[in-house]
Amino acid sequence: MSIGEQPSDVLAPATVLEFSDDLPYVDIAPLHGFLEARLTEAAAAREEGSDPHLPVTSFRDVTRSPCVTLADELSAGEQVALTGQADLPGETQTRRQNTGHGWSQLVTAAERLSCHPGHLPRWRTLPHMFAEHAEFVAAAEIDRRISDSNEATGAHP
Repeated sequence: MSIGEQPSDVLAPATVLEFSDDLPYVDIAPLHGFLEARLTEAAAAREEGSDPHLPVTSFRDVTRSPCVTLADELSAGEQVALTGQADLPGETQTRRQNTGHGWSQLVTAAERLSCHPGHLPRWRTLPHMFAEHAEFVAAAEIDRRISDSNEATGAHP
């Protein structure tokens, strides 16, 4: 599947993205289109071949690859979910991490253009893959704070 194609409606997208596991394939094309349009506008505002023109066109061209990669990851993830193997370790975990990382990179780029009316609030960083991951990270943070506090005061647990 390419970024512009629509997958089947087997997995309904969440209204608000909370976790990277909520991210559907259909979100990639609008984000890619937004970035492409804004960067094309920025490039057009600079004289072709000028020093400011090159980085803008280069960044525009570079954003295509992560969009395709992310679309591929999400497409593969949807296929895995359809087979009921979404909770298996290994490749699924790597895909989940890659999805979150790829999405974060793209929305960080789009965030800098959030004043544009075409920017969607849905495009935001998703620091956790799923609810249990968020709970694990929160517990680890509490443990770290307790450990730091004990070290600072010289107390032992």
